[in-house]
Amino acid sequence: IAKLLIVSANYQIAKDKLQAVLSMNGHNENAVMLLVNLYIHEQDLKSGIAALRTFREKNPFNVPVLLQLIKLFRRSGQFENIKSVIKELEAAIHDPVNALKLNNNGNSFNTVSMGLRYLKGYVS
Repeated sequence: IAKLLIVSANYQIAKDKLQAVLSMNGHNENAVMLLVNLYIHEQDLKSGIAALRTFREKNPFNVPVLLQLIKLFRRSGQFENIKSVIKELEAAIHDPVNALKLNNNGNSFNTVSMGLRYLKGYVS
């Protein structure tokens, strides 16, 4: 429904629908990415960053979302935040407590580790 609303330029209704989806399912990557793309289209990077940060709290190892967050930090000149994201992910994947989280969320250590290397390459 949100995609149809976007096509018909009903951006506010689409944002409301996507936010409703995210309030019911905080792990819906497609919904957050669509929502962020709407914010980018409206030149509202601050709201896009906020949406990604909220999603990241529930999904700290989601590499596509982290990449989008880094891109928005870069566009808005928040370079220190890019370094923080990379450092936090590095620390998180080497924390033994997070090994259980990785497996429970369907991520493997290898997948997240490869994602970290990709993010580091993108940033450099």
